[in-house]
Amino acid sequence: MNFFSINLSIKLLLITVITILNLGGCGNDSSNEEEAGLFGAVTPSDEEIASYPKTLPPGALARALDLSEGTDFSRNFVDNTLISSVSSFIIPKSSLPIVRAQGTEDDPGFPGSCEVWSAGYAMGSFTANKVNKKNIQDASNNVSTAFVFMRIFNSDDKKCAPGAGGTSANQTLEYLVHNDAPSLNTVRYEPNCDYLNSLDTDRKFETDLRIGSWTNYKPSETTLEDIKGYIAQNQIVQISIIVPYLFGQYNSGVFTGDDKCPQDPITTCINKDEINIACRPDKSTKSGCIQHGVAIVGFDDVRQALKIMNSFGADWGEQGFMWLSYETFEKIFLNAYLAHPVAGNSTNSIKTSGKSEADIINSFQWIENENGIPKDIYLIFETSFDTPLLLSEITITTAEGEKITHTYGHSFSNGYHYIIRHDGLQFEPGDYILEMNGETALGEKVEFILETTVEKADGNLPSAQLPDTVTGTNGQVAVFVE
Repeated sequence: MNFFSINLSIKLLLITVITILNLGGCGNDSSNEEEAGLFGAVTPSDEEIASYPKTLPPGALARALDLSEGTDFSRNFVDNTLISSVSSFIIPKSSLPIVRAQGTEDDPGFPGSCEVWSAGYAMGSFTANKVNKKNIQDASNNVSTAFVFMRIFNSDDKKCAPGAGGTSANQTLEYLVHNDAPSLNTVRYEPNCDYLNSLDTDRKFETDLRIGSWTNYKPSETTLEDIKGYIAQNQIVQISIIVPYLFGQYNSGVFTGDDKCPQDPITTCINKDEINIACRPDKSTKSGCIQHGVAIVGFDDVRQALKIMNSFGADWGEQGFMWLSYETFEKIFLNAYLAHPVAGNSTNSIKTSGKSEADIINSFQWIENENGIPKDIYLIFETSFDTPLLLSEITITTAEGEKITHTYGHSFSNGYHYIIRHDGLQFEPGDYILEMNGETALGEKVEFILETTVEKADGNLPSAQLPDTVTGTNGQVAVFVE
């Protein structure tokens, strides 16, 4: 066990037993020292989440990946449900960046940045590796969380300091779409905030550590099965959670959070009766509990648990991982994101000059059934830009000549856009036109007009003109254009 690991183990013990340390947290900005620590995550407001691009259902994403990557993930699904024979899927450690601890060797809990570690270091590095295919266990091929953390802080006019607060996962993902991130070898954590506060966070890097786009998962009654469905497609899922009581003291096996606080708690504990879980309090969060960001990298129905990658170092839990029971996950789940890679033929560095280009890689319909009856029909477009854009608006002209538009409002270079009809009928097959407006990092206004042909998804299901209500990629009602 090295000094870093010993120091982290001591810190975890002190947090639990003494509860007098203020380690900065990874998003915990409470002034109460008892509530501060290695945990914490900033979750966006409901209004912010409502504007985020939403992740395709697992079955639809499997079909999209089948078309673009030549995989065969759709075989794992009946409609949108993972078939029972797929009872486990675990991403091998060799395909993941090495488990590390957030913070520095002198102070493993500070600066805390669990959301940047889970969204950037774990999911971001993993997603970039799908295209760059380098040695992901080499720090030179991992996203520098220190740099991204301070880049976001600077953009929020904040400085690294105890109690300064943290970031939300979407901020890290926005950065990784619009920028080449430096590697962890290039910008490491150093043992003081003076170093981090002096970083030139406007500096540009030419690396291949970036992603194509990100999407936010909308919780539903099938959240657990959906999450398993994404993992079964070799996807890391980044999540924010309520931290169950004594989560930090996990050693091995399947962790199940306590329903109620013990009679003699060793640190402050509150009962969240509405979700039947005990947690440590944090008045600064929406949940009223300390929160945390982690990456899900596997599931196992025999264990009835998800495998998560944490940011406490390799001497925590099972070599830095935890098996989190399905039951507890469903109680503590707050939010989730997926990242999508840049296009497979993308250059290694972001284009900074010259005419921008775009392409529609695939377009297709996907039918979501409920009890065997068609309910929602998705019209999905996979598009790719040769330089990242702040993509503002998407207008689709249908085969019948109807125009419908919806807001995107986030960074994008490769991924999926879609509209959904909810009347159980297909979209009319034929030629479709996409108009997409955005802005480059240099402030250049860009408009793309692209054409594609969409076929029927099911020859027996009737197609028809659009109904009065159609929703867009962000889950909001799209607008018909006269």
